[in-house]
Amino acid sequence: MSKFNAAKIEKLKKIDRTFKSLYLFPKNRKTYQPVNKADVREILLMGIWLIGDTIMHLPVINVIKKNYPNSRITVVCEKQSEIILKSQNLVDRFIIIKCPWVAPVNYSLKNLTKFFFSARIANGVKYDLAFEFRGDWRSIFYMNFVNAERKISYDYSGGEYMLTDAIVPDTGIENLTAESLHLLKQFGCTYDETETVPRLNLSMHENEFVAEFKAERRLDGKFLIGIHPGSTQVVKRWDENKYSELILKLSKTYHNCVFLLYEGPNERSTVEAIEQVLEQNNIEYIVINKTLREYVLLVSLCQIMICNDSGAAHIAGAYNIPVIVIFGSRGPEFVFPFGSRQQEMISHKLDCKPCLQTYCKFGTLLCLTSITVNEVFDKVRPIADLLAKNIM
Repeated sequence: MSKFNAAKIEKLKKIDRTFKSLYLFPKNRKTYQPVNKADVREILLMGIWLIGDTIMHLPVINVIKKNYPNSRITVVCEKQSEIILKSQNLVDRFIIIKCPWVAPVNYSLKNLTKFFFSARIANGVKYDLAFEFRGDWRSIFYMNFVNAERKISYDYSGGEYMLTDAIVPDTGIENLTAESLHLLKQFGCTYDETETVPRLNLSMHENEFVAEFKAERRLDGKFLIGIHPGSTQVVKRWDENKYSELILKLSKTYHNCVFLLYEGPNERSTVEAIEQVLEQNNIEYIVINKTLREYVLLVSLCQIMICNDSGAAHIAGAYNIPVIVIFGSRGPEFVFPFGSRQQEMISHKLDCKPCLQTYCKFGTLLCLTSITVNEVFDKVRPIADLLAKNIM
């Protein structure tokens, strides 16, 4: 399946061809000795990930820690990734960036200069290994300026001459976590299947915070149904009116439930539209629009999560919470939250899928509008029936 936007890849390859012709000392033309894992002291990871991607890389970081037990791990990432990873005690040091192709900033000279200037901060340490898991030329170019003995990545969009170890991708791998683990395996890391599932762990203090929230709102004995109706992209966002209708159906079926409406950045209007319907129908709900750290912790309250293709699905999956995920323009193969013990992926097969655009080129959003309330309800009900029975 297509994992990348073809137009962007073509642009990057054009830049790559120009840069390659100017590159004086290709790293990939040398022979390198096998790495002695016990001798590795410093590792840098290019963690330019969204929230869901960060969760999906938890097993990857765990495998690195296991294979290089004497190493310190530094991650170059956005602030959101630091918030998630910091409490998991997997990373020793963070270098926080605002990446122009991930964060909502433009490609101005000022922003690009700021981004690449962070490489000077990274170079306060000399690294034995530097990993980039996506084969993105832009991240490889950044890593080119990092002081590391070995630089490892895929070469999907070029840049192999900047790498000491250009890993050949396995085109049969469709999942993001499996793809990143494959890169580690090709570099000599070992792991077993039990180590491939993303898991979020709560500290004693974090468990106390969740317990206090639950007690204050008298949620003990309630069937807590999580709903995250938002998404950063329109092509991933199921209609909020359909979410409202789904909640009405669920509230009539399960009489001891409270709906937890999770609200992300810039999602107020979406959540507010649902709130109005719930108020009119006297349905018990709580809006959770906390900081990202509190949001992540409070997802653990849910007994089931219903959401779009978003970070919420991966957070819930990493808590082993049953998830029902509605997929729009992109199918579930590459990014499904496989950490959950029960999961239902709702995705219609269309000739135009997977589409990696941020808009619908046909103007119909058929991938989302064709998904009905009854279809989602029918997927939710078998899981919810079992959960509700255990609560009663």
